[in-house]
Amino acid sequence: MKRKNTIWSLVLALVMVLGVIAPLGALAASDAKETKTVTLHKLMMTKDKLKAWDSDKIKEEGYNGSQDLKALQALKSVGADVGEVANVYFAWQEVGKEKAGDKDQYIKGEIVDGKMTPVFEGENLVYTTNIDEAFGGKTGANGIVFDTSKLKGSFLIQEIKEKSTYKTDDGMVIAGQKAVPVEITLPLVNEEGVVVNAHVYPKNTQEKPKIDKNFAEGNGLKAIEDKDSNINAGADVKNYQANKAKAQAEVGKKIPYEVVTKIDADTSYERLIWNDIMTNGLTFNKDVKVEADNGVNLGDGDYILAQDDNGFRLQMTDAGLAKIKAVTTGAEAKDVNIKLTYSATVNGTAVVDNPEKNNVTLEYGHKKGEDLKKNDVTPKEGKLNVVKNFSEGAKTDGLKLVYTLEKDGKAVASVALDNKIVNKTIDLGNGIKFVVGEKAFNGEFQGLGEDAAGWKISERVAGYNPAYATTDAAGTVTITNNEDKDNPKPLDPTEPEVVVGGKKFVKTTEVATELLAGAKFVVKNGEKKYLSAKSVDTVEAEKAKLAAAQKALNDAVKAYNERQEGADETQLKKDIDAAQKTYNEAFKTAGIRYEWVADKNAAGVVQLSSNSKGQFMIEGIEYGTYKLEEIEAPKGYAKINDVEFTVAEGNTKDVNIKYAADSAENDAKQVINKKVTIPQTGGMGTMIFMVAGLALMGGAFIAMRKRSAEQA
Repeated sequence: MKRKNTIWSLVLALVMVLGVIAPLGALAASDAKETKTVTLHKLMMTKDKLKAWDSDKIKEEGYNGSQDLKALQALKSVGADVGEVANVYFAWQEVGKEKAGDKDQYIKGEIVDGKMTPVFEGENLVYTTNIDEAFGGKTGANGIVFDTSKLKGSFLIQEIKEKSTYKTDDGMVIAGQKAVPVEITLPLVNEEGVVVNAHVYPKNTQEKPKIDKNFAEGNGLKAIEDKDSNINAGADVKNYQANKAKAQAEVGKKIPYEVVTKIDADTSYERLIWNDIMTNGLTFNKDVKVEADNGVNLGDGDYILAQDDNGFRLQMTDAGLAKIKAVTTGAEAKDVNIKLTYSATVNGTAVVDNPEKNNVTLEYGHKKGEDLKKNDVTPKEGKLNVVKNFSEGAKTDGLKLVYTLEKDGKAVASVALDNKIVNKTIDLGNGIKFVVGEKAFNGEFQGLGEDAAGWKISERVAGYNPAYATTDAAGTVTITNNEDKDNPKPLDPTEPEVVVGGKKFVKTTEVATELLAGAKFVVKNGEKKYLSAKSVDTVEAEKAKLAAAQKALNDAVKAYNERQEGADETQLKKDIDAAQKTYNEAFKTAGIRYEWVADKNAAGVVQLSSNSKGQFMIEGIEYGTYKLEEIEAPKGYAKINDVEFTVAEGNTKDVNIKYAADSAENDAKQVINKKVTIPQTGGMGTMIFMVAGLALMGGAFIAMRKRSAEQA
């Protein structure tokens, strides 16, 4: 019997927590004149439970606004999928006085003896349009108690989502609702009389947006692995954490992307921010297109877009959020799907076999988002040092961010960083570099020129609010990231990857005893077209540097191959090495794109030259089969026939020699040249050729005479 009573007590206790919409309160004495307190409890439940909620039926079963046994028994059917939650903010309004002009107006409140109490001037209520001064507050584990002893009349208890901090560990926030606002008349009366201590139970569901990122549908890309058959399928919110395909690409290839975000019916948000960060081997084409369904037409004024070479930040404005909310809430609420489409181009800094990624995150919640902040900075001697700090306890694992530099209002450089990028120099184009030290996210912009005026820096990062130091000396800026703890952790779908290939070669003699410098090659594809480079959106200075570097490399190879006896061969080889290095750097900095052309002599056709160690390579081309065509052989060696080679993931196919002496295993393809065997003038070989030639000529003469005689 004792066990049965204990179970029944637990059931009643659970019901008290799980409650329903209508007020629960102790029955007042029949002569009570006022409702002294109203305790508001916030219930959270599933969408199905919310839709099925029937307040009238519960009242018919005995619910009367009290906390007596009869009332609680009427709530037993609520179920275990309903619970009371904290950190949801409510504020009171008086019916008929909800607005002051175009602003929401609330009863002013203050804490008295531990209870939130309305403010009076004499017998009149005081009102405020400042929500921070309102007669309101956040629910606790057992609700929030309001002192209502002096309130008489009709009131609304409004749920204020932007001041609520409720969120679950997996990112759920407040969504659909019933009995919000709570409409209440004080004193509160039931069939037994005035309820002295009333309890009200507004209800919500909890939800979060759904998002996915992938290559655009029908993009025509080819996957590295045949099993990645979904490469052309596009984004689908069902694939939020699914593995995405790896696409083959080469420098200059345009990669189309799409992001799909679903806002469920009966939900609304005060914060929607998409932050897209591309790794440095991708250049954003600044071509975002924003679309939505179910009659939501998003245009100018509905979002704020900030763009740089590494991606974008798209923030919905109040106007855009209102358009979405108008469809997702109300009697005919519908889902709204928002689609972002855009593209990136693989650039010359893409690293062979290293996946280039395009990561998007979605910040959401009921706290309004901050606009992108830009801070004035002053470079010193063409350099700007960036010092990064984080708020205490901030987690940086997996964090990605972008620093963007502007000069006179125009973005001139951006760099994408994560916590794994250290001790590295990143080319940003136009002669600008970012040098990362031993500490992630810290580094120095270099090559900014002598003009120190008109510079600004901004940081794009999800889940943090950057704060810029204003007292730093010239040449340094300090950025402190404060974690956003008011909103859920940003949603971060898995992203597709783009991979470029490459091949290493070593030029040798037939027996590989000598490494040959000075060979020049062009690359040919299966259509017998030649790999060529074109410069896109590059300043004239960079184009000139590339042209000069190409000429210097050609001159160095020519000088080596046309050397005279007694020339310093070692120095000539060093000249080739130095010219090759300069050309490689200019190639990447100039924003090169690849294309395939029919004429191997056309300007821009890529030429590969073997260095002093016989080494040369091609980088940034798509996986596949190609041919090397030798256009100049080293001095003393004959040109060779075309050499077929395969570019594959990991450069593991078609390799038979070490690229460098310290290579762990074979990682390059050997390209062999044979010495020229035509005899030198004046030697024995010359006499042999002369005798043979005279014999052939004599035979031809006799044959011709004989034929003439026969014809006569």
